[in-house]
Amino acid sequence: MNKDTIIVIVLVALILVSVVQALQLTTLKSKITGNVVGSSSASNDQGQTYEEMMAEMHPELYGEASQGPTMVGGC
Repeated sequence: MNKDTIIVIVLVALILVSVVQALQLTTLKSKITGNVVGSSSASNDQGQTYEEMMAEMHPELYGEASQGPTMVGGC
């Protein structure tokens, strides 16, 4: 094959891969709602928002009753 033909084929393949990745990124961005990423699984569990996570990890700062330490190590 001609050198120029190989270069054109490689460039077209790279462009196709980048278009597919751009579409996947757009789909992922549309699933994001606030601080929670939408789930396509059968369960309704949408994860925790940032505020819920902080209240669970630092109950003394958020005024909730503590069930004991929620972290080992860390700060």
